[in-house]
Amino acid sequence: MNTKVRRSVAIYEILIGFIAFVSAAVARAEAHWLQITVALAVGAVSLIAGALLWQDKSIARRLSLIVQALQVPQISISGIVQYGVGLGAAVTPHIGFVPEPFQRAIYSSLRFGSQVDGFYVGVNVLALVALVLVAMWKHQDSRKSNHVVATA
Repeated sequence: MNTKVRRSVAIYEILIGFIAFVSAAVARAEAHWLQITVALAVGAVSLIAGALLWQDKSIARRLSLIVQALQVPQISISGIVQYGVGLGAAVTPHIGFVPEPFQRAIYSSLRFGSQVDGFYVGVNVLALVALVLVAMWKHQDSRKSNHVVATA
C-alpha cells in the first residue's frame, strides 16, 4: 500500500475512533452500557490502529483488520440473530423486509431468538473499502536490505 493510501486509511481510523469517543459521551444517557463499552473499546482500538498505521508499524495491519471486520456486516434474521457495529462513519446499503430503524452515530447490536424482528442484510461500505485496502497491504520491514542484485 503506498504511503498516501495507508495514511488515508489511518486518518479514517483515527477519526472514527474519536467519533466513537464523542458519540459515547453524548449518548451515555440513552444508549445501553454495553453499547457504550463496545464503542469505547473498538474506538480505542481504531484510534491505536490508525496511529500505528500512520507510523507504518507491522501490528497496525492486524488491528485495522479487526476494527474494520467488526463493522462490515450488518444483519438481522427474524427470530434467530441480529448483529451490527458502527463507530460513527458508515455508508450501509441494505436489503430487507423490515428495515432497521435509524441508528445512532455509534451502535452495537447482538441479539438472539425472539428479540429479533424482520430480515435485514447490509454492508458498511466505508469499513469494507478500508478492510480491503488494509488486507492488500504488506508491511515493508525497513531493516531488510534494499540493494539490487544483478545476475548474468
